[in-house]
Amino acid sequence: MKMIRLFTYCITIAVVSFCQQNVSAQVREKFLPLPSGQIALNTGEGRQVLVSTEFQEGFWQLSQFFNTQQDLGSCGVATSLMVLNPLDVPRPRSATHGEYPFFTVENLFSDQVRVFLTPEKVAKSGMTLDQLGRLLEVHGANVKVQHASESSVDGFRQHLKNSLSKKNNFIVINYLRSAIGQSSGGHISPIAAFSPDRDMVLIMDTSSYKYPWTWVPVDSIWEAMRRDRDSESMKSRGYLVVTGKSHGTMK
Repeated sequence: MKMIRLFTYCITIAVVSFCQQNVSAQVREKFLPLPSGQIALNTGEGRQVLVSTEFQEGFWQLSQFFNTQQDLGSCGVATSLMVLNPLDVPRPRSATHGEYPFFTVENLFSDQVRVFLTPEKVAKSGMTLDQLGRLLEVHGANVKVQHASESSVDGFRQHLKNSLSKKNNFIVINYLRSAIGQSSGGHISPIAAFSPDRDMVLIMDTSSYKYPWTWVPVDSIWEAMRRDRDSESMKSRGYLVVTGKSHGTMK
């Protein structure tokens, strides 16, 4: 009987290993390769980093509302929907969800938002960090805008700890992809988790047609926010600290 159980166990391990190898091969085919030092969440190592950190609250809230950007310029739109839907702010009525209020691409661009930002402009050239912050504020969020040139990497780490250990708190980053060895230019996505032991952040990448959700070293992502200026605002890129109205005014 013991031999049978041992044989069954060995077969199970072999099958799981085979399946993981096949999945890994499929992942390599679907995504662009990651630079050295970055870890895809959909790997054994990536999952282990997530489960070993206490600063992962953002992952569980954001993943329920994950949104892939609809075009190359709409990373900020997808990020806004991912952050606003779990946040404790009033959701607007949706033309496609019946009696259930829900943030969508259509109602995100309200009349108040269209005063300073239109979907046509976003589709063509994206949005700046300040525009994203203003959009979220219009819909009821408390937002602290942090340009990297006016902050510090240690301050960034502290915000990560403060936000990612609580519900109704989010960190959104605006960074230069090429500065961390990835393809293309400026990009916006939320941070889902922070590992102090590895000193890495988990980027829940809105361009899921190109890259998986990825662990990136904090120093690398900081430089990708600090050393580049947004071509429209001419300010350094940076990050947003976003909370709901129940947290009061951001300081």
